[in-house]
Parts: sequence; C-alpha cells; structure tokens
Amino acid sequence: MSWKGSIPIFHLLLVFLLVGNLGSHIFVHANALDCTYGWGSPTNKLPYLCLVSQDSGVITYLCEWCGRNDKLIPSASDCVDVANTVVNKGKLWTCDDGIKNALSPRPDGRQIVCRHTEQDKTINPYYCKTQVVFEQCPREKCKPPH
Repeated sequence: MSWKGSIPIFHLLLVFLLVGNLGSHIFVHANALDCTYGWGSPTNKLPYLCLVSQDSGVITYLCEWCGRNDKLIPSASDCVDVANTVVNKGKLWTCDDGIKNALSPRPDGRQIVCRHTEQDKTINPYYCKTQVVFEQCPREKCKPPH
C-alpha cells in the first residue's frame, strides 16, 4: 500500500478543516473594542463589561461575549499581591477575571487591579503598574448601557 496517493487527499482534508475553523476566530478581530481602561467577567447580574478610555473620558460597554481571537489572556506586569510581594518576578501576570483601576492612589504607583484566578479557583486581586494585553470584545456583541 502506498501513501503517495493519500497525500493529496490528506492536504485537501487539511484545507477543509482550516476553512471550517476560520469561523472560530483564529485571528485578532479588526473591529473589536480594546478594553483599555479595564474589563469585568460576567456575573449573574451583569454581562461582560468593557471599559474603553477615550479623549472624552471612559466609555462603558455591556457585552454578550468578550475574548481575544488570538487566544492571548489579558495581563499586566510588575504586580504584587495584597501583602505587597512581587509575583512572577515582575513579569506578565494573567488577569483572567478582570482589570480595573484602583479607586484610591497607591504609594507604589500600582493603580491597576488585576483579578487573577488561582489554581484552587479562588479569585484574588493583584496590584500592577502596567496593563500589557487588553481584553477585546467584538463591537457587534457590545452596546453602551442605557
């Protein structure tokens, strides 16, 4: 039995799988909102929140769904826990449950509150200096609150 005849069929199968998979948004969505001021995961009372910083101020969007098409997880850097211990040597720290700005100024300049899910599924706040990867939400899935 020869594999030579099977190779073109295999390539054709790969093409069909790739084309069929394009609907899963494997690329960054060009028309997505970048949640530059923060974001929040849905609760039983609210959908996703996407906070966009603009010259005129911060605009809040309520979104049916949010998620980066490139599969990157929203993250920040130079983060500390509530005991002010640096986490991950100051490198990227995932903010998989939300990001917001601290309500009151912190003396260390870490104004970004990163909500991180621990291995035991608890969610803890971390205080970070820089938001690195923003959450994204498709514009067609979002609307400003009324």
